[in-house]
Amino acid sequence: MSYDGPLVFGRYEGQGVYRYPDGTRYEGAFKNGAFHGPGKLVFENGVFEGVFKNGREITGAYIFNDGLKYEDNWGYLLPGDRRFHSEHETGIINPAGALSSTNDPKLSSRRNSLPPGCYDVGGGEYYDPRTGYVHDIVTKSKRRQPPDAERQWIEGRCRMAGP
Repeated sequence: MSYDGPLVFGRYEGQGVYRYPDGTRYEGAFKNGAFHGPGKLVFENGVFEGVFKNGREITGAYIFNDGLKYEDNWGYLLPGDRRFHSEHETGIINPAGALSSTNDPKLSSRRNSLPPGCYDVGGGEYYDPRTGYVHDIVTKSKRRQPPDAERQWIEGRCRMAGP
């Protein structure tokens, strides 16, 4: 953790940047050591912009990297309309049988890169029942061997690549 900004009596005060060990950072106003006033939390997959008071969110919205804005009224991926945000924005909808498995254009090609008979377990990994291991989707290297309960869950619930 690190902090760049003014200190008053050893506490964060005024405009500053607080960095978490995982790379997340808060940029904005501080008062008496807490988020206070306008600020934003920057995550790997988007930004939360809001107003804080004594360390608590008062108002705000999360904006994903693809531009999708989440506020109290979601209006996206609802039972009557299961399209991804990018499909709403571009108006391009994949035909039946070629649906997107992710909204991230960088990962959408992974649905075609699964080896036949393997299961997409998400997070850039797939399970190969022939080896009994979970592999990295890009390097194909073995990552781990799932316990029986997880293996059964994968085989019963995850999407399997066809022949």
